[in-house]
Amino acid sequence: MRNYYFHNIGTPVINSNINSIEEAVKFAKINYTVEPKEIFLAGEKRIEDNFANVRSDNGAVLGIVGKKYKIVQNQEAFSIIDPLIKEQRLSLTKIGSYDEGRKAFVIARSEPFTVLGENYENYFNFHNSFDGSGTVKVFFGILRQVCTNGLMIADKKAKFAINIQHCKKAEIQLYEAHKIINSNELYKVYITNLMEKLAETRFNKEQFAKLIDQLVEVNDNDSNIMIERAEEKRNELLKAYNQEDLNNFENSAFKALMAISDYESHFEPLRNTGNEMIYFQRIIAGMSLLNIALNFIKAETGFKL
Repeated sequence: MRNYYFHNIGTPVINSNINSIEEAVKFAKINYTVEPKEIFLAGEKRIEDNFANVRSDNGAVLGIVGKKYKIVQNQEAFSIIDPLIKEQRLSLTKIGSYDEGRKAFVIARSEPFTVLGENYENYFNFHNSFDGSGTVKVFFGILRQVCTNGLMIADKKAKFAINIQHCKKAEIQLYEAHKIINSNELYKVYITNLMEKLAETRFNKEQFAKLIDQLVEVNDNDSNIMIERAEEKRNELLKAYNQEDLNNFENSAFKALMAISDYESHFEPLRNTGNEMIYFQRIIAGMSLLNIALNFIKAETGFKL
């Protein structure tokens, strides 16, 4: 089933009366604070230059970090969204945390835009963490509306993810907020140009079969279960390639890339552990299969933007 990558996660805040991050973090109960605590061995010897990030409400240890690590509380991390809400650039969609509060997110929506006569949705995924795994970031999530396929594509000039700089001064915060909007505009232009170029680039079913061979490798010494899983993956990729919403793009690189996006955006893991965050995590990780596929298409057809 083709659901949005945030379908079953977080707390919905769309169409609510919540108009600020302060209200949103309280509503979603991610307004807990995190404090650094010194670490001691059993013999009461302190571990120098390392601290435990501890939730103040329940005492859970969220991560072990170095002395230079700076904790950014969720409300502070996401406060950069406030001026964009006031300017009606963004509207809140979902907000929540996962991994026992080690990581938190806010998903906001901007205005959709049109590519090749189709609507594309434009989401901003703000992310904060306390486990030392990364800085505060925003990830742009562009989706083809008809199928909710994600388009998170790495590019040096138009990045889909950027670090957020913090400052409590209103004028600097507004400047940083507008930098995010400008980066998103660059990414939208890149995606638009890329989709248009892919739609006019010939790439037939035989070439798509070669692409599948690149994405699904089978070795002679693989176990039977590994071979079965590879065959299942092949079948799912072909199923995605034959979706009706791609009929207008026959024998094009657009159809090929969208099939890979469809698979990576929606396929269920072979071992269902009940982790509803997996689709969101694929998005912010950058959709590796999609980027491998795009590089293959470029090499196969020779096209450049």
